[in-house]
Amino acid sequence: MGHNSIDRNSSQPLYKQVKKLIARMIASGEVDEDRRIPTELELVDEFRVSRITVRKAISELVEEGVLERISGKGTFVVNQQAAKASEEPSAFAVRSMAIGVVVPFVTHIFASDIIEGIETVLKDKGYNIVLRTSRDSFATECEDINQFLDIGVQGIIVFPTLRQNAGAVLRTLNERKYPFVLVDRYFDDLECNAVISDNFGGGYIGF
Repeated sequence: MGHNSIDRNSSQPLYKQVKKLIARMIASGEVDEDRRIPTELELVDEFRVSRITVRKAISELVEEGVLERISGKGTFVVNQQAAKASEEPSAFAVRSMAIGVVVPFVTHIFASDIIEGIETVLKDKGYNIVLRTSRDSFATECEDINQFLDIGVQGIIVFPTLRQNAGAVLRTLNERKYPFVLVDRYFDDLECNAVISDNFGGGYIGF
């Protein structure tokens, strides 16, 4: 494949490097959409890393909507554009007018519907998504938001982890007047834009 450039002296975790190399392979067109990527064992041999490392890299790309695992068949490319964002997020954000989106999990049916709706509207407006999953970890959510700031996305949409307070990162966004919106949840200690469902009103209408 010609992508074997793991830097074992780098501070970046091996699985992150493998993830980037797989994304590069997809973004370059070496593996097109709807085609199967090499097996885990083939990637182990290519990158000279453990199977656990390869599996973790693939799992992140699955969570980000780049890949899809199909039982008994393998792992397939489902979004080549998302692979470009995962490979070089900074260049992608500047080039494509990107919006950062953080969700707890993409596999949750509610979150997947939200992502589909966001992507439909943004594409119509000429924007692309840089998707990250927090895995319902507040620390990961904060890291994702800070990465979005580093790469220069034009705005951020956050489906926050379940907690009582907004946290310093969201408050900093608010103070800097950085464009962001919360989805499904809001915080009493943070006055900002939020899109939430009105469960009380919905129940009232139901009667």
